[in-house]
Amino acid sequence: SALAPNADGFALITSQDGEVTAAESLRPSLGGLALKVLWTFLRYLALLLAAMLLVYGFIHLLGRGRTILAKLILSSIPLLAVALVVFGVFSYRAYSAAITQSFQKQVEDEGNLLTALFGTESFDEIEYPYDYTGEAYGYLHQQMSTRPVHTATAYYEHQQLYIGVDFENPCFYPFDVRLDAGARELYLQAAYTGRAQSGVLDDENGRRLVSVTPVGGTSGTAVYLLEAGILTSNLDAYTASYLRTYVVVSLLFLAAIGALLTFLFRRVLTPIRQIRAGLEAFAQGDRTVRLETAVTDEFSGIVRVFNKMAGDIDAQLYSLRRQSETYFRFIPQRMLQLLGKDNLGEVELGSGSGRECPVLCADLEFSADGLSPEREQELTNRFFNLLNRAADRCGATLMTDSVNLHRLRVICPGGAADAVEIALAVLTEVENLNAGLPIKNRLRPLLFIHSTRVYYGICGDENRLVPALLSGDLDDLSGGAAKLRQFGCRLLVTRAAFEELPADHRYVSRFIGYPEGKRRQNYGLYDFYDAAAPEVTRLLTETRPTFDKAMALYLEGRFPEAKNLFALVLRENQYDDAARYYVFRCEQEL
Repeated sequence: SALAPNADGFALITSQDGEVTAAESLRPSLGGLALKVLWTFLRYLALLLAAMLLVYGFIHLLGRGRTILAKLILSSIPLLAVALVVFGVFSYRAYSAAITQSFQKQVEDEGNLLTALFGTESFDEIEYPYDYTGEAYGYLHQQMSTRPVHTATAYYEHQQLYIGVDFENPCFYPFDVRLDAGARELYLQAAYTGRAQSGVLDDENGRRLVSVTPVGGTSGTAVYLLEAGILTSNLDAYTASYLRTYVVVSLLFLAAIGALLTFLFRRVLTPIRQIRAGLEAFAQGDRTVRLETAVTDEFSGIVRVFNKMAGDIDAQLYSLRRQSETYFRFIPQRMLQLLGKDNLGEVELGSGSGRECPVLCADLEFSADGLSPEREQELTNRFFNLLNRAADRCGATLMTDSVNLHRLRVICPGGAADAVEIALAVLTEVENLNAGLPIKNRLRPLLFIHSTRVYYGICGDENRLVPALLSGDLDDLSGGAAKLRQFGCRLLVTRAAFEELPADHRYVSRFIGYPEGKRRQNYGLYDFYDAAAPEVTRLLTETRPTFDKAMALYLEGRFPEAKNLFALVLRENQYDDAARYYVFRCEQEL
């Protein structure tokens, strides 16, 4: 027995008692078949997973943050490459089929040519295949050996195949010793049908395309068979050359198309770069940016929309700016900062905050009554402007405490020193303003500073929001402003605010007691007279020791001694209204 591989699997050649037979194929076992099916399934599954991974990677690659140009190139080139591969597969199959058909025609022509050259009469001269010494036998062998294709012969007689003209096997050997069951089947079909048969054989002579042509013998039961074949390696060489050429041409084509697409995409996407540059400039604050385009396509529509949008935004921003400026006239922007808000849209009823801080209170009066409303409004606005500018310089927030603006309050987060600086600056400006006004039109502001816990926030209802400052101490002191004016001082600082001043401050001041009826320790009043005229400041400073001694006696209830000292101060400084106030108070107490 002999086991040999063939195109279908294996061929089993057996010889028993001189009788040679060949099994056409051996079937695999169920286990082997199951393994083959499993292996095929795994291969196709791996191919499917690889394709899915490629698609996912392709989509992920396009989805990443890249420019539109890169996305277009990354999407078009792979798709074009896939199209070329698919086209190449089909064209390769068509070309391979055409080459195979051409080679098949060639071997058929070679078989027919051999038959024509040798002739049926010459075959009749070969009575037995093993008689290879005759002239006809030698001529046939010479023609076969000089052909450009592979040739072989076989002899069919009494339903058996035998080796034909073959110097290597000159005897009357059975055909099956060629160890090729496929060849036997093809030769038998040619012998049975009497027509040339084509196919593919694979044996020790190589894999080849063959055409088996039957010719007559000495009797109707004997047939000579001529085989002409071309090795498939020749076909593979042709198809390999085609494949190499196709791959090179495809790569060059992809490179050229890639460069061309890059150029075209860049030209097409030029308006996008201009639009992007315009948007960036517009976003950075250049509201004059407008785009231009010389083409009429989708991008020109985007340009028109952008220009219209830019114009609308300019108009809206201008309107919003005007509205914000108007709103901030009613609710100061510093008030929003105190509330921790960024814009008016965040302000709502109940927004507020509480803290301990100094507050500067201003109470405005005029030197004489009978001013016209217009004149009173003008002077009130001028005083408000002076106080507001001074507050802005120190980062303080000015709020109104009355409808007629005669009572104002300034929240000073920077401390009592800022409040004093604001008050002194305002008093200096008022002195300059009064110098150019008639006596009846002059301003008589009373400023006092108190440090207490205040609540500032938004009050009112859903239809109207009003910024408000709430503090019991400030209401108490403001309600007694008329009595505070009896001291004749322009700037009063309570003890609570005085103790917050730096220890090394250089303000000139003196303690002048407590508000009438409100002898609370933190309500103790200090007269700051830095903004007074130089002569007045000098006299107040010189009489301060006597005034302090008189104040101490007054607080102890020793009114006669206190009255004498206050009278002494008044004789030395007739402008000291505080000393005059206490002379009258001592007389009332006595």
